[in-house]
Amino acid sequence: NHSRNFTGEMLNYLLFNNGYHTIHHMMPGVHWSMTREKHEALVAPHIHPNLLEPSIIAYLVRTFLSGGRRLNYDGSAYTNPGINTE
Repeated sequence: NHSRNFTGEMLNYLLFNNGYHTIHHMMPGVHWSMTREKHEALVAPHIHPNLLEPSIIAYLVRTFLSGGRRLNYDGSAYTNPGINTE
């Protein structure tokens, strides 16, 4: 539960399956043509459903342009940790 994954077919077709972000970090050497299959087998069953985004455009609009509060993936309010909070 650390990376948002954009699972839309068009984005992944254009960007060589780069939307499957978690599997990219888990297995950086896996060929791009295998990332969807690996994502479905190893990531999708265990990841929070809110981290699976079908559309990067809808995500960007919802997150940055809708004027709503920024939320964590689990729906809780986001708290900016700030810089040098020690």
